[in-house]
Amino acid sequence: MKDRNLEKLFYKLATLLVACGIAVRFFDLSENMLGLHMILSGLLAGLVAILLHMRHANEMEQKKSAPQEKQLKKN
Repeated sequence: MKDRNLEKLFYKLATLLVACGIAVRFFDLSENMLGLHMILSGLLAGLVAILLHMRHANEMEQKKSAPQEKQLKKN
């Protein structure tokens, strides 16, 4: 369950970074590409969250399929 909380944290972080990066770029508050870096880091945080979710889904599938495979081997 701890991975799910971490996954949710990454989704929230990604949303916040992308939104702040868009705001910085829209208002042109910096000259050093800070907004673009924030958007990129938000997208990367979103990618990490997606990968964590995929790993969790794969583990759940393996747990479900393990008893079924044992039953098939017995028959």
